[in-house]
Amino acid sequence: MFRSSSEIKELIASWDLINDGTKVEIIFVDDCCPQNSKDAVLSKWLERKEDITKPIGRIIYSPENQGFGTSCNIGAMNATGDYLIFLNADTQVTPGWIRPLIRQLKKDEVGIVGNMQLKSVNGKDIIDSAGSEWNWNSSSFMHIGRDIYNGVRLQNPFSLTNCPKEIFETQEREMVTGACLAIRKSLFQEIGGFNPNYRIAYWEDSEICMTVREMGYKVIYQPNSRIYHSGQHSKSGGHKFNEHNRNY
Repeated sequence: MFRSSSEIKELIASWDLINDGTKVEIIFVDDCCPQNSKDAVLSKWLERKEDITKPIGRIIYSPENQGFGTSCNIGAMNATGDYLIFLNADTQVTPGWIRPLIRQLKKDEVGIVGNMQLKSVNGKDIIDSAGSEWNWNSSSFMHIGRDIYNGVRLQNPFSLTNCPKEIFETQEREMVTGACLAIRKSLFQEIGGFNPNYRIAYWEDSEICMTVREMGYKVIYQPNSRIYHSGQHSKSGGHKFNEHNRNY
């Protein structure tokens, strides 16, 4: 799901078709935001046609914007693999980012895996999310390394050079953000996917993480998988339905 051709251009340009030898099926869900967004996907992959030796995926077209949860559920319904990775369009991937996620999901006790998400600011890599933790003052989950760390609000996000060493360690989390979230397809189907009853804003990823934890599975942060996330893709934090979804 994406807002502009520039976002999807950066994501497609960063995609490694080798994927460390991992077999990958790419599914774009065009949720009609903006209009003709599927054309941007096709045009950007056409620019890489010399790299493509076999079919790599498909585009699922929706005639209306149905929101994050429903769009992700549609993509999952059409996926043929054993593992699902949901990825925002306002991201750029890095070499070898898929395998560390799948490696964690092969552990029976793990239900969901997220990764280290970075943002490049003035040529410096800063933490956008290293998983999330609940904060009662804001009554919401907050991004570790960007907004909060061990319950203490941060004045500025950590960078890769000044962050605590634990940021580079695989750890259990209360939540990981839906900007990049991996789960076994069988578990996703068992819980019924993302809850489609939220209005277009936020919180679907929070709920699915809490659901998986209530079932006894772990939500894991895996820093050996890294992506860049420009953020504010949906501008959900200031969306008119954000409070509605929080209450729900």
